[in-house]
Amino acid sequence: MHHVRTSCGVVVIAAGLLAGCASGPSPEDLSRQAREQAEQQERVQQARADEEKRQAQLQKDRVDLDALLASVTAAEQRGMAAEQRGEHRKAFQEYVGAVQTLTRRRDLWAANLDRAMQANQTVRERLFNVTRRLDPPPAVPEEAERYFLRGMAGMKSAASADDYRQITKEFVKALDVAPW
Repeated sequence: MHHVRTSCGVVVIAAGLLAGCASGPSPEDLSRQAREQAEQQERVQQARADEEKRQAQLQKDRVDLDALLASVTAAEQRGMAAEQRGEHRKAFQEYVGAVQTLTRRRDLWAANLDRAMQANQTVRERLFNVTRRLDPPPAVPEEAERYFLRGMAGMKSAASADDYRQITKEFVKALDVAPW
């Protein structure tokens, strides 16, 4: 008798499951699934569009960086030629211009960080070397001194990583104005 009851129970459960499957998903379920699919497709399309936009901007930045580096290289070559003629002040001016050109467009450096940093280092080395030959040495602009003094004052009261980041920005600004 127990065996019969179990079999009947299984048959009743199976019949109920089959009846539920036969009726299919409700209209609300179908509508929800359709919305979810549409939203997923929209997210995928937006991600593709964002990636295409990012790639296009990166390509533009690479072209702009190439032009920037060509300009810096030309200034560096003019500075080297001036040095060879013994015109150290002229060389100094060319190198300062090249460094400042690079630092004004740091936003492009990500397009090819290695090339940008190498150009920056090379022209700064030339600038440091020619600056040692100048007598009298070049004056430091007031703007650079203000940034430097702000950085120094900040060092006395810095208490957090954010404070030190801000201080670093002040020193970088000083170096951008007076890279020598």
